[in-house]
Amino acid sequence: MTNTKKIDDGGPAFSRHEEMIDAICNAVILGEDENDRPVHLEPREAEAALVAANVRWLPIELADKTITQVQDFSEVGLTLRNSDRYWVRDEDGRIYEASWSVSNHGRQNYWWDWEGESPVDPVEFMPHPLDTRFAARKAGDA
Repeated sequence: MTNTKKIDDGGPAFSRHEEMIDAICNAVILGEDENDRPVHLEPREAEAALVAANVRWLPIELADKTITQVQDFSEVGLTLRNSDRYWVRDEDGRIYEASWSVSNHGRQNYWWDWEGESPVDPVEFMPHPLDTRFAARKAGDA
């Protein structure tokens, strides 16, 4: 996440929203500038996209944990099994990209933070707005 200054200290809801905007801006690369540096989405554009997409957070229990990616590293005795990636949020409001991970032989199952490269414990996820599996769900649905 970027180290942007917050101009409003509107409490936890404001901070979470700002973190989500920062995460979206960092994740979206529009191209490169004249010095071959990545050009990211601007905060106002991310804000407009969120409004247009009617973004909502759902309980993590509703996320689809179906394994969709398998990587075999047999030379070291490791097989990585992961679900689709989701934008998730933890209890403290931190937003990051994670997927459900099943370790070798299914002995350990956990959410994996792709940026922090560690197991995590998210409480909510943001489904893709066009994902029909979650179209009828709203925050608060069980």
